[in-house]
Amino acid sequence: MNRTQMERIYRANNRENYRLETLYDLLNIHGIDYKVKGYSSLSKSDRIGYEEFLINYMNCLGMEKRMRFLPIGIHRVEQTCYSRKELDEDEVCYIEFARDVVDLATGIYLKKYRDEEHDIKKASDVTKEEILRIDFIDQSEDVDSVFREQWLHIIESGTQWY
Repeated sequence: MNRTQMERIYRANNRENYRLETLYDLLNIHGIDYKVKGYSSLSKSDRIGYEEFLINYMNCLGMEKRMRFLPIGIHRVEQTCYSRKELDEDEVCYIEFARDVVDLATGIYLKKYRDEEHDIKKASDVTKEEILRIDFIDQSEDVDSVFREQWLHIIESGTQWY
């Protein structure tokens, strides 16, 4: 589908300003079902934040990017970062050398990164935080139809992300 065809679908659904307003718009215009892997495990407030995020995020994207966006998972995760302390002239720096991201509903590691030169038992600083994380696919327009899995952290009840 090209941009012109997508714009016609928006107009046919009374969205002349090309802005989504509801989850029904997401399904009806883009064919995206928001109930992805992990959705049923979310708390009510996390579901609301995720649903708000979907509408806000899609409305921030250009039309071509919207056409490539596909959510595949939503998780409440615990992220643990391991850092080492280094002195750089007169400044103290903390350099992250390991990170774990664990789905709190299943206990499954979604990401486990280690710099093999450093032992996590010797970390100078260990930080943990709970995050609402969305996993999605961005299908590029390359001839090979390469799919790139990406993720974002959702904060502020779905109005901000990073």
